[in-house]
Amino acid sequence: MAFDDVTPEYVDVYSSYMYTSRTSNPVEFDFLKEVYSAYINPARWPSNKVTLGLTLLILHHYAVDTTAVPDKGDDTSGQKGALLSEREGDIAFTYANPGIQTGGTSGGAMGGNAWLSKSQWGQQYQALFKTFKSSAGVC
Repeated sequence: MAFDDVTPEYVDVYSSYMYTSRTSNPVEFDFLKEVYSAYINPARWPSNKVTLGLTLLILHHYAVDTTAVPDKGDDTSGQKGALLSEREGDIAFTYANPGIQTGGTSGGAMGGNAWLSKSQWGQQYQALFKTFKSSAGVC
């Protein structure tokens, strides 16, 4: 099962070891894995995207959690503004100024899209979600 592939080690490697102090806490990691797995339906998502999607959601949680700082990296904690443009060939992303708030259309008080746009990991999750046609969504 693809959820089993999401391990602390996998998340650490994917994030270039930015959150090793967070992933080393098995209680928190397992809790986040369980909570965010509800947003991915493995019956509707391709298995390789299940693993990546769950990894991105966990990393997004770490990035927007203001109670901790990343182990390495810049002081933005992976936070960038909204994704303004993307390109497929030679992969390129353009982000807005992180201080600019964008409106979301679904989910919570802030809106699902706005919440996901608060970090590079959330934006990658949004881009991943758009790469396949599915009726997948919040389960």
